[in-house]
Amino acid sequence: AFRTVAEAAFAAFATAEAGWQGFADASSEGLVLQRDGVITDVNRTFCRWLGVAPAALLGLTLAEFLLASPPPQAGATAGGAERRRESVLTDPQGRRRPVELRERAWIQGGEVLQMTLLRDLSAELAAQAHIRHLSDHDALTGLANRGTFMQRLDELAAVARRQDSPLALLFIDLAVSYT
Repeated sequence: AFRTVAEAAFAAFATAEAGWQGFADASSEGLVLQRDGVITDVNRTFCRWLGVAPAALLGLTLAEFLLASPPPQAGATAGGAERRRESVLTDPQGRRRPVELRERAWIQGGEVLQMTLLRDLSAELAAQAHIRHLSDHDALTGLANRGTFMQRLDELAAVARRQDSPLALLFIDLAVSYT
């Protein structure tokens, strides 16, 4: 039993905050909360990506961990509109992680508050690169396929024309005929 209304309110607040932190920490996305551009809270995922404790991030800015990236998409004001952009998160050891940032800012009590969700794009980009490789290479040999060869030949021929230089192609047929 609580002795005062204040104790009951504090307990309710602490329970709600613990619930919020538990929810944030369970996310596979990084979460960064900022006040006037300064980090005020982060979740475990973001800390794990950077390899630092939450307390070490408080008071810093998210920009300190991002490589130069294009500005957020239009419509991103402190009115609550969501902005999306891609960047590269760099940890203190210089390791890089491609991320998508989803940012939302709002004004409360004269301060600009911002919430940023960061999604790791590493697996997605690796899958795209693998698909590109599969489409450009022979599945059995791993060598560039006919389409890739023809594209590269066109590129080299264009360079040779621009530079008015010769281009030679040697073709050797390795197919074995048993007739």
